[in-house]
Amino acid sequence: MKRSLKHGSLFFLAFLIMFLGQAEKALSHCELPPAGSNMASQPEAQPDSAQQVGTDAAVFRVGGDVSPPKVVFKISPDYSWGARICKHQGTSVLKMVVQPDGTVRDVKVAQPLGLGLDEKAIEAVKQWRFDPAKKKRVPVAVAVIIEVTFELFNASNYGPTRRSAEQGDAFAQVSLGIAYEIGAGIRQDFQKANEWYRKAAENGMSDAMFFLGDIYEDGRGVAQDYVQAYMWYSLAADKNVPYAKEARDRVVSKMTSTQVEEARTIIQSWKAVPTR
Repeated sequence: MKRSLKHGSLFFLAFLIMFLGQAEKALSHCELPPAGSNMASQPEAQPDSAQQVGTDAAVFRVGGDVSPPKVVFKISPDYSWGARICKHQGTSVLKMVVQPDGTVRDVKVAQPLGLGLDEKAIEAVKQWRFDPAKKKRVPVAVAVIIEVTFELFNASNYGPTRRSAEQGDAFAQVSLGIAYEIGAGIRQDFQKANEWYRKAAENGMSDAMFFLGDIYEDGRGVAQDYVQAYMWYSLAADKNVPYAKEARDRVVSKMTSTQVEEARTIIQSWKAVPTR
């Protein structure tokens, strides 16, 4: 009985060490805001008529004799690198004031998404233009709340993306790799994700190199291989990919000197191939 308990304790300890190691890796660049947290104060309640909001102009709320503003020009936000490598997606909720001339001001985060996506959402929304809200047909400023959605891969684009990837489009190849890795509208398949990431990396896509390092470090869809992880992280670091150097240094701490030399030899051979 004591022997069984001892073995059980050792197993639990090994599991805990492995779990904490993975948690430390994830927290290195994938920290998210707590659920339900706000990066800005909650929107103040507005009266039925108007409210002064930091300027001399009255700011109304939509309803009654105040019509809502309508978007007439918008741009999609860029994806932050931190969110991209963490395969993070979702919706950033913003509050702002749409002015009588259709521009926006006082853009703030009402509900954060994290990993730099809220900042990207704000950058994009500041460039949006609106047909302004109107009160008795006169343009007025209104406070509104909008949602900006970030999607790593839209399943409706699978067909065109697949065709482009098969024709050698590196961006499409890495996009397809992400789709297979996170299961975006298709069955999750780490092996296929690895295959598409490799094609993209061989076409010079630096983020695909980082993703390959991540896959080999964890052993997702492939055998865990620190030599390969070191190689791909190093190649990504050479292209100044954020977090790649830190990831490589993390992997080095798990490798023998022989493995490190093997990885460096592979890197030199890979770099020597002209088509890559």
